[in-house]
Amino acid sequence: MKVVVPFTHLAPGVLDALVATEHSFELVPMKDDESYWRLLARLWSAGETFCVVEHDITVHSTVFDELDACPELWCSYPHAYICGTYYGMGCTRFRSELLKARPDVMEQIGEMSDAGHPPRHWCTLDKWIQGALYDRHCHDTVLGHTHTAPSHGC
Repeated sequence: MKVVVPFTHLAPGVLDALVATEHSFELVPMKDDESYWRLLARLWSAGETFCVVEHDITVHSTVFDELDACPELWCSYPHAYICGTYYGMGCTRFRSELLKARPDVMEQIGEMSDAGHPPRHWCTLDKWIQGALYDRHCHDTVLGHTHTAPSHGC
């Protein structure tokens, strides 16, 4: 399973937690508001199972083993956010079978926008993916999260 970490800056403790898993991961710098969409589109079109851990999420040491062992096509771990926990893109895994069954998802969500965000904006990708795919398996362990409110005023 490929693990990618899109980042603008890594929050304290994130790198140490990733290293403690003893799994390899790729740090991918985000250069503009559409970089995250481009990364996901590239991974989606490659068709191989992948996991995303966002730059402000602190995973636990067995998170990748658990995701790898889980037979579900799409899995997510919750993190603290606003008034509780949120199952977003913080730590999520997509299996190759899902990518191959739904090859159009990234193009589909790449056209979506709302009043506060243009198409392909990083902030709304989790919302659009959830709307396009519906069926996500939710793991129980709440992961660490540096930000508990929106980071850019939306």
